[in-house]
Amino acid sequence: MIVALFVALIIAHPANAAPRICGLRLTNYLTRICGKGAINSEEMPCFNKIAILNGNSIAMQCCLKGCTEADMEEYCC
Repeated sequence: MIVALFVALIIAHPANAAPRICGLRLTNYLTRICGKGAINSEEMPCFNKIAILNGNSIAMQCCLKGCTEADMEEYCC
């Protein structure tokens, strides 16, 4: 019984699943990823307003479903 439960948990959460990132941690990731081209650390990162205005919420994707660094780059200019 315990072995079956353990196997079910492993199958339900594969190791390659995108991590869920929320709140301040998500903000820090986005600032780092979208600010790669910044000349200095005080320069604001550039976010893709079109992706945001189309209803694609980075918070919904990353916090609820999980996302990778490549997913986050889609929200950068």
